[in-house]
Amino acid sequence: MGRENIIDKDKEYFYELALGDELKEAEWGLEFTSVVILPTNIPHDSGFNLMWFILLDNEENPIAKATGGADVMKVWRNPDDWHVDCLPCGLLRFFHFGQDSKVFYNGMEFEFYPAGNKNIGEYEIKGE
Repeated sequence: MGRENIIDKDKEYFYELALGDELKEAEWGLEFTSVVILPTNIPHDSGFNLMWFILLDNEENPIAKATGGADVMKVWRNPDDWHVDCLPCGLLRFFHFGQDSKVFYNGMEFEFYPAGNKNIGEYEIKGE
């Protein structure tokens, strides 16, 4: 797959990816470089709305989606390493330069952390 030009994509493109079967669900330890946040109108028990996430590789190709019950996103990384920009379609993209991140996602919680870390908070990183 060649480099996607996410600058030219509209919101519908990302939501269709999130709803379609062409992307696999994010799984524990999946490496990615950036994430596009998709707000929903689906309420969470907390009173906040759920978010969906599209994970991108280093060429900005969509590689996975997280469309479960997350109403919060946790970042286990030095905040100075992360940047946020607003795509022309109005969605936010989190990205960083350098080392990939890995995802912790169990359908309810969405967290990401540096790919080289073995132990984050209370979670033991499996398979490393």
